[in-house]
Amino acid sequence: KTGEAADAPSSSLPGNQATDESEIAAFKSGAKFSTHMSSEKTAARSEFAKTKTMKQQREFLPVYGSREDLMHVIRENNVVVVVGETGSGKTTQMTQYMHEEGYSTFGMIGCTQPRRVAAMSVAKRVSEEMDVELGKQVGYAIRFEDCTSEETLIKYMTDGVLLRETLREPDLDSYSCVIMDEAHERSLHTDVLFGILKKVVARRRDFRLIVTSATLDAERFSDFFGSVPVFNIPGRTFPVETLYAKTPVEDYVEGAVKQALAIHVAYPPGDILVFMTGQEEIEAVAYCLNERLEQLAAEAEASGLKNGCPPLSVLPIYSQLPSDLQAKIFQEAEPGVRKCVVSTNIAETSLTLDGVMYVVDTGFCKLSVYNPRVGMNALQVFPTSRAAANQRSGRAGRTGPGTCYRLYTEMAFKHEML
Repeated sequence: KTGEAADAPSSSLPGNQATDESEIAAFKSGAKFSTHMSSEKTAARSEFAKTKTMKQQREFLPVYGSREDLMHVIRENNVVVVVGETGSGKTTQMTQYMHEEGYSTFGMIGCTQPRRVAAMSVAKRVSEEMDVELGKQVGYAIRFEDCTSEETLIKYMTDGVLLRETLREPDLDSYSCVIMDEAHERSLHTDVLFGILKKVVARRRDFRLIVTSATLDAERFSDFFGSVPVFNIPGRTFPVETLYAKTPVEDYVEGAVKQALAIHVAYPPGDILVFMTGQEEIEAVAYCLNERLEQLAAEAEASGLKNGCPPLSVLPIYSQLPSDLQAKIFQEAEPGVRKCVVSTNIAETSLTLDGVMYVVDTGFCKLSVYNPRVGMNALQVFPTSRAAANQRSGRAGRTGPGTCYRLYTEMAFKHEML
């Protein structure tokens, strides 16, 4: 900007306030996920993504085979519960099928996600599949960041955002259809939304509600909405081999580091995904891994080995991480560098990381539990459920056959987990 017009606002502001505001604006724009994501296309890592076109990848997903039946069920019923394994394509494909069937003519197609990173990365993927710019026909909305426009037809958002919108328009008039994805995660927001949407469906005959769940507690959802039909999407994408620990692992942080290193040093190319419980442990694992890698490299150098330890890029991901670092896990690593993503259960459901072939599952997660002594909720470390453990192993088989290493015994999986 040149001339007096550019200076005018700053002169009216006292002192350094104008520069402060511009700095804040610059910081806010830098903290937006879309700026880090929309510039380049997601790089293909796996053989599957490299060799197949977008159309072929879409047709390969299990949901494609049952598209006609699914659309028929949705046409006949206002509410449908859809059950499909992770990787069946329900998150990315169903919004597009609804759009192609013409549901977006009289309103938006909304899709809620329990996590912010999931809403953003899925919106990016769908915009690539439809070959449109992120924020135009396909957009997302999360707290503090709205990446939609007047022409948005498909909108991904967190359930908190939709809950806010119900305050403004109780009947959700701007939506023709809402898909509640990953409903089995059952946060407070989703449960309140269920009650609100049940009333919306009763008032609006043209409204469609689709509840999707990856686990088989779908009967409860079905009963809640009045015995609505449950539609199963059969099939998996790729086979996953599951390996259990022979004896219980005492320190699962140490165990995860050892297992990730063993995979890195001895196994063929493919990215590694390690599940930990929270930020503190993730940082500990990342620190240990980098330290061990330095030791290995130093030992290899000392013994005169040219290609001793191959390079490994350790990337943490958790919800409090700044958005530019969160976007890093989707970006392509340098040639010949293996990625190791250390994550909370944020990567358990909607995030698809192309190229992950190995999953290390510690078998623990943090749950928000009411503590009667303190009289408030606290995060506590608990063993994961069997459904969550299966979700985690499914991460290894999204874009090719993979292996899941579980740091607990088979007996613990069968008899101790919920």
